[in-house]
Amino acid sequence: MSIRIQEINIDNLGPIKPGKYQFDNINLIYSKNEGGKSILVEFILRSLFSKKSIWGYNREIGNGKIIVSGINGKSISYSPASKDKLDKYFEKQLNTFQTSLTKLLIIKSGETNINEGPQGIDVNTLKELLSSKNILDKIDSKIQKTIQNASFTNNFINIDNTGEGKTYKDLKDNQLQKINQLINRLNDNKINEELKLRNDIEELKVKKENLLKAKKFKAYNLFNKKQELENI
Repeated sequence: MSIRIQEINIDNLGPIKPGKYQFDNINLIYSKNEGGKSILVEFILRSLFSKKSIWGYNREIGNGKIIVSGINGKSISYSPASKDKLDKYFEKQLNTFQTSLTKLLIIKSGETNINEGPQGIDVNTLKELLSSKNILDKIDSKIQKTIQNASFTNNFINIDNTGEGKTYKDLKDNQLQKINQLINRLNDNKINEELKLRNDIEELKVKKENLLKAKKFKAYNLFNKKQELENI
């Protein structure tokens, strides 16, 4: 028997009406914005998992419990106040955290229009919601033809100079201009540094020559003084 959420009992959980909610193998929770979807998800996470901080949710509102079936053939109740959470059960029993546990909860962010017909949710609505092909088609329709026709060769983007292509080229040219200006500044600084270094070398050469002359002059004076002392 697979693990699944069997029932949620909630009270004082934002805009969600208090009561008991039964769940089946596949469940679709939907509402308009601010209808309580995120708050319900946060309540489920706080009830089932011990390390709630990793989910990025901080609101701790609402009371109730979640009944999960399929754990050793039993149904177990969890709440935000429970000490032993569902992840602790797997760590204790199996020394691991089952990847299949991800099937327990699926979160769909965003808002969609749901059409209710005589037999419930309209099939076309589910296709609209779940079909990856349809989503890709919508994304593709929003991409400009200039971008779609662009190509990438030899580390360069080849794109027409219209629309987004013009924006890209203007940005590229602007960045290249800034890079060239920086290179020129570096080259100018390098030239200035080289000139300064050459001047410093010339000054050192002059100082060296002056020191040699002073050394020779002092040696000459010492030699003459020695001669005078020897002649006395």
